[in-house]
Amino acid sequence: MLSSLHRSKQISVMVIDRLSDYLSLARIELQLQGREVIMQALSYSAAAIFLFFMLLFFGVAIITSFWDTPYRVLAAWTAVCLYSLGAAICINIARRHAIKIIGFHSLNQEIKQDAAILRQAL
Repeated sequence: MLSSLHRSKQISVMVIDRLSDYLSLARIELQLQGREVIMQALSYSAAAIFLFFMLLFFGVAIITSFWDTPYRVLAAWTAVCLYSLGAAICINIARRHAIKIIGFHSLNQEIKQDAAILRQAL
C-alpha cells in the first residue's frame, strides 16, 4: 500500500509539473490556428467579392449582347442558369477540399506520450 501511495505521489508531481507545459503549448497552438483561420477567411472573402463582380458583369455582358434581338429573354435566363450552375460547382469543390482542422495536435501528442510513460510506471 505504501508503494502505491508513493507511485501516486510521483504521478501527481509529474502531472502538476507538466500542466504548465500543456497550458503553454495550448496557448501557442491556439494563436497559430487563429492566425491561419483569419488569413483563410480574409482570402476567401476577397476572392468572393471579386468573383461576385466578375459574375455580375458577365451576366450583364450576355444580356446586352442580345439586347436588340428576339433572344433577349433567353439570354437573361441563360445568365441565371449559368450563375446557378457556377454556384453549385463552387459548393461542390469547396466541400471536397474543405480542410479539417485538427486542433491541438502537438498538445494531444504530448498528453499521449505522458500517459504512455505513466502506464509503464504503474
